[in-house]
Amino acid sequence: MEILGLLLKNKFRAYRRYLFKRSPFFGALLVFILFFTWEILPVIKANMEWLRPILPKIYHLLLVLIASRRILFSKHPPFCFSLPGLYFFFTTPVNHYLVLTGKLLLSYFPMLIISFGLSRLAAQLQAGFLHGAHLFFYLVATANFSWLLYNSNSKRIYLWRFFIFLAMLILIFLDLPSLFWLVCATGGFLLAINSTDKINWPKYESHCKLAYLTSKYFLNGDWGGLESLMYEYKEPPGPSLFFTRIYVSGYKAFTYGQILIMSRYPFLAWLIFLCQCAVAAFILQTKDFLPFFGGTLLLLSGIVSPFSLPVLKTIQKNEQGFFLPGGFIDFFRGMALFPLVVSFVVLMIILSILADRFNPIWHLAAPILPAVALSYLVVVKGVFRSVFSGWFIAGTLLFGLFFFFIRICFFRGVFLVLCLFIPYLFVSWRRMRIIYEGEHGV
Repeated sequence: MEILGLLLKNKFRAYRRYLFKRSPFFGALLVFILFFTWEILPVIKANMEWLRPILPKIYHLLLVLIASRRILFSKHPPFCFSLPGLYFFFTTPVNHYLVLTGKLLLSYFPMLIISFGLSRLAAQLQAGFLHGAHLFFYLVATANFSWLLYNSNSKRIYLWRFFIFLAMLILIFLDLPSLFWLVCATGGFLLAINSTDKINWPKYESHCKLAYLTSKYFLNGDWGGLESLMYEYKEPPGPSLFFTRIYVSGYKAFTYGQILIMSRYPFLAWLIFLCQCAVAAFILQTKDFLPFFGGTLLLLSGIVSPFSLPVLKTIQKNEQGFFLPGGFIDFFRGMALFPLVVSFVVLMIILSILADRFNPIWHLAAPILPAVALSYLVVVKGVFRSVFSGWFIAGTLLFGLFFFFIRICFFRGVFLVLCLFIPYLFVSWRRMRIIYEGEHGV
């Protein structure tokens, strides 16, 4: 208990120091959270009739995402010592098992708060399916398994991760009682305590340093320190699902290069992309201009952000003097092809959801022009770099108007926006070509 009290005292001391220094930031964040919750709860309660069947599925999906994040994809430990705490762990004459026990118990407190908060939220929504103890023991069990997998030296670690995640997935949908998850959490806790001799200390020390310095620099507003950490811990690109040696020329080289870069994106990036498209499809069900325009901007951001990064990298390589496999026409065709296909599929799905009745000709024809505009804006964003570029903002406004008129079938408005888009296309095309070829500087 003395060790637990010492660790708890050190943790409270750190929290008190950070809260005192950053009290305006945390105060503003708390006000925002309370305001957002106050505004969103009446909306959810007003739509409980059709939300009630979906809420259990959302709950199970949340549990699956937590398990996948901690068991399948996590490269970091579920809890870390501060640098002073890690030094104490190395040098203390006290039994290391007791120190690790105290640290594990302290790491469960945030999970207790999260489970309590979600349970209270479920009670406000009259959902009735979130049980605080159930969720708490589940979070503790996943954290313990994540810690054991983090320290495992097995050559079949990926196979172990897959089978444990598959078992957790089956257990989630069996809807087992809290007692079962209590047994899993307790068993994982005992195994985690006995794993002290198996800790990979160089890797764990590096991750503890990263977590400690990241929170320290962020709360102190030291953006230079955060940038230096980013470069220090930047990992080389992982293996791609595609072949690393594909010899093509012309526009195909740009397309394959774009796909290769995007295949190295983390899972979280694609999850954010899907979430943006799903939320945008939900918002776009309205026909009011301002909400619809906001949903259009969210959809545009979800598509443009991941696809424009390879365009930006290609422009930077060109400016550094690297030989590229084609001129501007090949560059534009290659970089716009893959976004065009993805945009067409996404827009076809969204327009099918928004349509009152099924019309295959309309569903195939309506997404063509918006998909072309989106793929063009991908290249515009990559060439002009900044999201605040006047060229990109102008194209964004035109696309928002264009998509709105397509939604309400106002063909005069579509024609008017197309007339505005033609001079924008001509001038921005010429400017992008100058930047790519470097005739008059960037």
